[in-house]
Amino acid sequence: LGGRGTVPGYAFRAWEGDQFALWQAEISRAIVSPWVRLRIQAAAGRTQITRVGMAAAGRFGITETPGVRGSAGFGLGLFYDLVRLDLACGLSQSDGGDWVFFLSLNPAFGGVL
Repeated sequence: LGGRGTVPGYAFRAWEGDQFALWQAEISRAIVSPWVRLRIQAAAGRTQITRVGMAAAGRFGITETPGVRGSAGFGLGLFYDLVRLDLACGLSQSDGGDWVFFLSLNPAFGGVL
């Protein structure tokens, strides 16, 4: 758990476990329809290593999240939301929460590229 696809603002796969919970939310509003859309996003996640997974966790050096870890951010969707610019921050500075910027293209571009 961690990284752009789950909880932005933390290292990719910063935490592991044999159980996890993930919550993601996004609210958007057109500013200049359909060219510019403003988005606010949030994510929270937690991993846990149960008794069943303890042996494997010890062998592979796996660590679970120390409680729930969250992130918040905002972004712009451009050109019918085909291009997205996002800025997010991990909310726990003690666990490596940091600001991250990313650019993403809608998967519909796959056929064109």
